[in-house]
Amino acid sequence: MEILRKTNCNKYGLSYIITHMKTTIDITDNLFVEVKQIASQENRTLREIIEASLRKYLDEKQIKTNFELKKKTFGGMGLQQGASLDWAFLSEEVY
Repeated sequence: MEILRKTNCNKYGLSYIITHMKTTIDITDNLFVEVKQIASQENRTLREIIEASLRKYLDEKQIKTNFELKKKTFGGMGLQQGASLDWAFLSEEVY
């Protein structure tokens, strides 16, 4: 874990701002070689490629998990004659 700087941001003393975490990942040799070659060709670091891949994965995951209202309909004859869309009328009819 890398610490950017110490700061006096609270009444209890020093606080630390963490900029990023270091971790170890286990990937197959073939994948590592392929990604390393691509990173070299694109003048990028392995870290940049991995971060971009993780961000893309999370973005795609977010799209799939967004709420989608399902279309629900019911039989009927639509808005009936004499009905009003006035809130006072609707609340009176409903309650």
